[in-house]
Amino acid sequence: MAKGASLLVAKQQALALLDAQVMAQASVLAFSRIYLLSGLLLCTALPLLFLFKTGKGSGLRGARALIGGRRRTPVGRATRRS
Repeated sequence: MAKGASLLVAKQQALALLDAQVMAQASVLAFSRIYLLSGLLLCTALPLLFLFKTGKGSGLRGARALIGGRRRTPVGRATRRS
C-alpha cells in the first residue's frame, strides 16, 4: 500500500496549495499597481505647488491675519492701554 493521502484528499490539498499561490501572486500584482498609481498621482500633483503664493505673508503673520490680526495676551497678565 502506498503512503500518503487518498486520491480525493490529495486533489483537495493540491487545489488549496494552488489557490494560495495564485492569491499571493495576485496580492503582489495589486500592491505594485497601487504603488505605481500613487507615484503617478504624486508626480502629477507636484506642479500644483507652483500655484501657491509664497512671500512675506507666510508664517505667524499670515496666521494672525487669518484669525483677526490681534495678539492674544496670556491669562493672568494685564494689558496696557495708552
